[in-house]
Amino acid sequence: MTQSYQWRRQYIALVEDIFRELGFAPPEMTHDPDLPLAMELELEGATFEIVHSPGEHPQQILVECRFGTPPREREAAVLARLLEVNLELARAHQAAYGIDAATGEVIHAFRQALDQAGARALLETMKQIAVQAAQWRDTHFLDGAPAPQAPGFEVLA
Repeated sequence: MTQSYQWRRQYIALVEDIFRELGFAPPEMTHDPDLPLAMELELEGATFEIVHSPGEHPQQILVECRFGTPPREREAAVLARLLEVNLELARAHQAAYGIDAATGEVIHAFRQALDQAGARALLETMKQIAVQAAQWRDTHFLDGAPAPQAPGFEVLA
């Protein structure tokens, strides 16, 4: 059994635990162990995607939260503020914000080591990020406070 396959099994176990924490039975999963695998879920009104890529950082997951699209009339100011916050986050070795090139949506993204990931803690962090996403959708500006982080989270390379 390859190391990458073992990490994939750990990712699947985490996803199954997340389903159980949310009160659902885990679905049957068939997948190619050599291709990226993603789970999408809505939590507290925000859309998240939890991705495992066996060929690229197999020991980590990538978690993305879609914040939404900046308003056209204030787009430059909103994006400038996100860049300011990104610099603060990078200096603290934390998550990052970006723009999905296909949709124009602001994305909050972070990585976490699979061997440090637990369903309950991950869901709590995601709920905090969902609150921040809702606040951002109201004003389209972050208040300068870094996004909620838990031990083991790191900035995207």
